[in-house]
Amino acid sequence: MYGIESADPQILKNINKGITFEKVEETVTATKKAGLEIRLAFMLGSPGETEETIKKTIKYAIYLDPDLVSFNITTPYPGTEMYKWAEQNNYLIHKKWPEYNLAKPVMELPTISSAKVLEYYKKAYRQFYFRPPYILKRMMKIRSIEDFKRNFEPFISLIKFSI
Repeated sequence: MYGIESADPQILKNINKGITFEKVEETVTATKKAGLEIRLAFMLGSPGETEETIKKTIKYAIYLDPDLVSFNITTPYPGTEMYKWAEQNNYLIHKKWPEYNLAKPVMELPTISSAKVLEYYKKAYRQFYFRPPYILKRMMKIRSIEDFKRNFEPFISLIKFSI
């Protein structure tokens, strides 16, 4: 699993990611060539995020075409630089720690609302996993009833989540 986080160079700079898209694509290609299952993780709602940067990130995830993708909502945990930044700028919505779970916005950014981040979070999963080529690729890998179960149950959960 590789944490790519965003397809926007300014957001990567804002979160001090220190990666290049050239290196990402080289690594993804090498991993696929080695025959390994590839999983990529992206964050939505990082400092500087806009609707356009989220759309760009979703498109990039689709372009990279990993076996599995994880979209998370950027969550500044206590003790991190991002938490200090969010607290100093009054971007924290609350401090209900059980809700700091990568699935609920805890920041209200000036560049995008928390409601929009949540909307795109669900949309990202739909756009990635409900593509006919992706579904066909997953179906072609089914070799047993166990494989079918491993793919069917998460698919049903994804349908329920993204509605």
